[in-house]
Amino acid sequence: MCSAHWRFLCFHGQNNTRGPGHLAVYANTKQKRSLLITSLSPTLFLAPEGYLLELEKVWVDGVIIEVTWRNFISGLLKEWEQLILSSTVVLSVNVGFLAIPGVVISNLNGDITNTNQVVIFTFPAQIASCMSLVASAGSIVIGLLLIRHSGPKQNEDPAGASDYLYKNTHHIFGLERLAIIFSLPWACLCGHGMLSFFVALLLFCFCISNASTRIFVAVTSVVVAVLVVWCIQNTQGSSDAMEAWFSGLLPSIMRTLDNARATCHRILASIYSRPHSGSPSSATLDRAGSVHATSYREGVGVVV
Repeated sequence: MCSAHWRFLCFHGQNNTRGPGHLAVYANTKQKRSLLITSLSPTLFLAPEGYLLELEKVWVDGVIIEVTWRNFISGLLKEWEQLILSSTVVLSVNVGFLAIPGVVISNLNGDITNTNQVVIFTFPAQIASCMSLVASAGSIVIGLLLIRHSGPKQNEDPAGASDYLYKNTHHIFGLERLAIIFSLPWACLCGHGMLSFFVALLLFCFCISNASTRIFVAVTSVVVAVLVVWCIQNTQGSSDAMEAWFSGLLPSIMRTLDNARATCHRILASIYSRPHSGSPSSATLDRAGSVHATSYREGVGVVV
């Protein structure tokens, strides 16, 4: 019975039989990008686009293959575990960085008469390091929540997995919200956490150092930045996510403007369609017309 059901879903023996699992059989079934993921992807370093592409490959035409689903969830769980471990390391590094005597700049040596006058984090490198610390802690918390929530989904059958994705599908955004949630641990750590820590190191080196140190750090930073950008451009997943974001940028903006224009037209039409208080209503005019017609048929002259 199960084999016959899968033959029915995959159109076995027909000309339009289902080929690879990530290819759709029906036309125009791919969810169009909305302004939500288009606007949030740059702030999350295009991570939601990559996860959305993976979700679209797993759930094609409402059909889920059990092996594909379990491999997808297993990969997500391993990735979140590694991100939690890396976030813990970055968290410890930021705490150690804030303990460096050259970084800790405060006004504790001044004339202080009240505890409200104590200001410790006044150096820009301290602020950037605190931002990295908060982002790393957020990555740990979100990763733990996702592991606790998605762990039991690893053993789901195709029917249960399809029901899970169906419940998390929005009628406007589709699977975009789920893709954004899945991307938060990676974006918080690799994006905001590491970037803020890198900025903190640069501020520390450029503000409290001599000219030779600044030149050496600047040259090294430029070389590392070029290598990172080159690696991002040559990574298949990153290039696919960037291409999907660019291709959906203009259509999502145009659809949002069209929806806003249609909403404004509906509001204006509802306002202008309301009867004004100083003019007779349509119901009054209809009653007057019917009375006039009746009186005319009866031979009674009525002056209106």
